[in-house]
Amino acid sequence: VKPEHVIIRGYAGEPLHRQFTVVPSRGNPFKVTDVRAKNGDNIKFSWRTQETPQGPTYIIDVENTRTQKGRYYDILFLITDSRLRPQIPVQVRGSIAAPPDPPKKTP
Repeated sequence: VKPEHVIIRGYAGEPLHRQFTVVPSRGNPFKVTDVRAKNGDNIKFSWRTQETPQGPTYIIDVENTRTQKGRYYDILFLITDSRLRPQIPVQVRGSIAAPPDPPKKTP
């Protein structure tokens, strides 16, 4: 999983999203069969499979849905067909600031 944690920072009202990639190792191939959020209150997500010469790679897009300033924490669980790791947790941290004041016009 690259990166191992998802950090979303920015201003309220701006579109904020991050992406991470899951590349199964050749020694322990697995398939991602679903992605679920622990809470899902401040994020929405989607995922897709991309075929590569090394095998399938999974791309997960995470988008902030929080409209007010503040911080949040959530966990995405990648559900796999692996007996060794049926779930892979990925931390999602958000830090949303109030939009900056517009520059003041001088007379």
